Amino acid sequence: MKRAWMIRLVGLAVFYVTGTWGRMQTEGFMLSNILSSMPYDVRWAPTDTQIALPSVFSEPVYYLASGGQCYAFSSSDDKYVIKFFKHRKKQKKLERDFTSYALANKYLKEETGLVCIHLNKTTHINKTLCLVDKLGIKHTISLDNCEFIIQKKASLVVPYLQNLISHGELNKACDALDALISLMIQRSQKGIYDEDSRVHRNCGFLNETPKIIDIGRLCENKEKTAPYLYKKDITSSMHKLSTWLKETSPPLYEHLNEKLSQL
Repeated sequence: MKRAWMIRLVGLAVFYVTGTWGRMQTEGFMLSNILSSMPYDVRWAPTDTQIALPSVFSEPVYYLASGGQCYAFSSSDDKYVIKFFKHRKKQKKLERDFTSYALANKYLKEETGLVCIHLNKTTHINKTLCLVDKLGIKHTISLDNCEFIIQKKASLVVPYLQNLISHGELNKACDALDALISLMIQRSQKGIYDEDSRVHRNCGFLNETPKIIDIGRLCENKEKTAPYLYKKDITSSMHKLSTWLKETSPPLYEHLNEKLSQL
């Protein structure tokens, strides 16, 4: 009897360790985590109801990262990112996320590099997609049956600036910082507030143009469209970037803070 219990315990331990190791290696990604039984909701319906996918999505997409709201995969040409929602989150949090993405699609499509949003199940896409996870395992999914968004892929702010600094292109880096501030002003003037506006990790550059990459915490706030109100928010969103520049490139640090003081 004791031997049988020992075998069971060892088996359970191996099962637990193997499962935990697998989740760690894949960062928790499983098809079941991105599939849902959510019903159609008119709030998430985009004005452009017919989605035209870039042709590259006939090819597999490759695991990129796991965020708080989504699993991200990169297209084979490295030009697009498709994000699938984590459906193990509570319904209210998902509704908050979907509201944010719908706002971005309506008011900030260019500023966020959005290609399309698909927040309701459909029948017209009629396409399956091959997802290659972090371990190289392939998964096939029907795009009609899941919720996702597609954005143009951008380089994160810090690596982009680091590359310019390392090549001595400080004037170009100054222009990039100016463009970032202008992007934040443009978003604010449209009455859109970002509850998680950390420029160093949530923004990037696409062909020298800044984009808001992480768009999961946007909300409408028409009261913050005046400069004296959004100045504090923009300055706060630049804090981590400013700290990094102070250590990496003092001239760029001074340039950024001078521009922020002029808001």
